[in-house]
Amino acid sequence: MLSDSMARGLESRWKLGTGALAVVALAACMAVRPAHAQVDAEPLDSPEPISGPSAGGGSASGTLVGRLLQRVSALEAQNRQIRGELDQLSNSVRRNQATMAKKLDDMRFELSQNGGGAAAPTPAEAPAPTPSKGSAKQLTLKSSGTGAAPAAPAAEGSVGAVRAALLAHSYARALDDAELLVRKASSTPAKAEARYWLGRSEGGVKDYRAAAVAYYDSYKLAPRGVHAPEDLLGVAASMLELGAGKKPAACQALDKLHQEFPAASGSVKAAESKLRRRAGCP
Repeated sequence: MLSDSMARGLESRWKLGTGALAVVALAACMAVRPAHAQVDAEPLDSPEPISGPSAGGGSASGTLVGRLLQRVSALEAQNRQIRGELDQLSNSVRRNQATMAKKLDDMRFELSQNGGGAAAPTPAEAPAPTPSKGSAKQLTLKSSGTGAAPAAPAAEGSVGAVRAALLAHSYARALDDAELLVRKASSTPAKAEARYWLGRSEGGVKDYRAAAVAYYDSYKLAPRGVHAPEDLLGVAASMLELGAGKKPAACQALDKLHQEFPAASGSVKAAESKLRRRAGCP
């Protein structure tokens, strides 16, 4: 992001300033050293006073050292200024991150206080309308094929079972399997995956508050996971289903999607554009 780039640029300038200070200090030492060497070389009881060219040389050396010290002071002041700007930018980045996290946490708290509900399925993957009995029979005959062995059913509480139930529009069964999947999940990626499918199942039974919570939990567990863009889409779609008063929350989720995943897939970008139009996002 822009603030991060500016911070890195200031930090580079600060490092260069620090290096310049070291070079100037070394040059000052080298300028002063010959004068010291000349004094050390003379006998302590030398009756000859320093005069003429030697005094002039000492004056020139003192002038050079004075200029070098002034340069050191100027570089130190510039260094302090750059460091101060870098600290300000770092604080600004941390404040922005904290503000965004607080907004999402406030959204989740509001949903949990208003009661449970399932999240809407992501627009890109929303189930099609339930077909009629005749079309369902034709679809079954076409998909099975003459003489083909039926596929083995997926185990209860598995991703395959939830997906199969959603494809069959058996949303209540999909929800049962998704809840079992959530209870069985032990690792963080598995928990995020389970809550994603829970959000889709909750959306299928039109429990949009619970769906938004499930999608949000999935995103929080794996903000860079494979389902993270769809999680944010699911939050936005669920907010829109909850009424016009939730449009600002939907826009916040879509803004985060745009910021965090600028290279999202075409289907995600198309769904984002569609939801932005519905929500009236700027």
